[in-house]
Amino acid sequence: MRRFKKWAESDLLKRFASQHPDIINRLMWKKYAIFTIALLFISLAVLIFLECRLGSDSLTVLLDGLHLKLDVAYSTASGLYNGAIVLIALLVARRYVGLGSVLYMFHIVLFLAIFERIFPLFHIPDQSFFVRLMILLVGQVLLSLGIALLISASFGMNSLDAILHRIEDRTRFSYRGLRTFVDIAYVSAGFLMGGVVGIGTIISVLTTGTMIVWFRKRLDRPISRFYFKQVQGV
Repeated sequence: MRRFKKWAESDLLKRFASQHPDIINRLMWKKYAIFTIALLFISLAVLIFLECRLGSDSLTVLLDGLHLKLDVAYSTASGLYNGAIVLIALLVARRYVGLGSVLYMFHIVLFLAIFERIFPLFHIPDQSFFVRLMILLVGQVLLSLGIALLISASFGMNSLDAILHRIEDRTRFSYRGLRTFVDIAYVSAGFLMGGVVGIGTIISVLTTGTMIVWFRKRLDRPISRFYFKQVQGV
C-alpha cells in the first residue's frame, strides 16, 4: 500500500489517468468496495458491543452515552456525532476532508440503522456473562479487521483524524498524544452519560492496536494485488 500511495501522488498517475480513465474508475470502485466492507464490519462490531453491555471502545462508549442521554436510537446518536465532527472538520481542517470523510458518516449511520433492527431478535443482553463475552470477542475481531481494511482502502481519512492532523500541523502535539486524549475524553463523557465501561473497554484498549497490525500484515499485500491486477501489462 505504501507503493500505491507513492504512485498515486506522482505525475505518472496523472498521465496514466488521462490515458486510461476506465482503469482508474475501476480502481476507485475497488477501493470503494473495500471501504464499504470495512464499515460494514465496524458497524456490526459496534452493535455487538452495545448489545453485550460489557463495555466497548471509546467511541462506542460515547455513542452509548448519547443514546441513553438523548433517548434516541444508536444510529441517530451516531448521525449526530458524525454530523458534528464532519462540520467541525470542514470548518477547521477542510484540506484534509475528502469524499471518504462524508461517505464514512452516511455508511456508518445506514449500517447501524439496519443492524439495530436485526439484533433484538437474538436477545443478546439476556444471555449469560460467558456467552456475551464470547460474542464480544467476535465483535473485537470484527472491529480490528474493519479498521485494518479501512486503512488499506486508502479512501480518505475520517473527519476526526482530519481534525487531529490539522491540530498536529499547527501545534507541537503529536497525533498519538491527541488521539489518546480524545479516547480518554470519549470514555469519560460516555460514562458520565450512562454508557457502559467494563471488560469490553479493557479488551479493546489492550488488543485493538495489536490486532490491526496483525490483520494489516496479512491483508495489505493481497489488497494491493487486488488493486493493481487491472494495470498489469498496460
